Amino acid sequence: MKRIILSLLSMFMFMTSYAAVGERVFSNLASRDDVTSVYIGKAALRIASQSMFAGKMGMTESRMQLVGAAARNLESVEIISTEKKKAFPAIKETVCDVVKKLGLEVMVEAKEPGENTVVYVCMPEDGTDNIDCLLIETHDNEDYSVVFVKGQISFSELKDGYE
Repeated sequence: MKRIILSLLSMFMFMTSYAAVGERVFSNLASRDDVTSVYIGKAALRIASQSMFAGKMGMTESRMQLVGAAARNLESVEIISTEKKKAFPAIKETVCDVVKKLGLEVMVEAKEPGENTVVYVCMPEDGTDNIDCLLIETHDNEDYSVVFVKGQISFSELKDGYE
């Protein structure tokens, strides 16, 4: 289970987004001294969607085209991480607020002794297999990380690329 979650996380990080366009989910956390933050905007995602990186990242051309197609539909990626325990409550509170405000639902939850990972998604009302956003929250006793991906993500396209 952890392997699947890490695969999803690494794919979305390589393809290197709150309700309104341009609004950052973690802007309140990004300004903290005890938190590391990364924001990847639409321009960077467009560059990443081009297949010019194929082979350089250990990916085949066809796999890179799949990643590129998925990245073209993304608006942004935000990553928050810390090893400072005093920041954990603020991150948890922000995640709870985002989950509630956006109406996210749990897609996958994995618990191990000392470690917890939850993947939340925002499913569209039209019944398609696309999701509008993805939030991955993982923490243990040493660190806390959250990744938020905003944009259209098609499970069919992803599934077809791995068959």
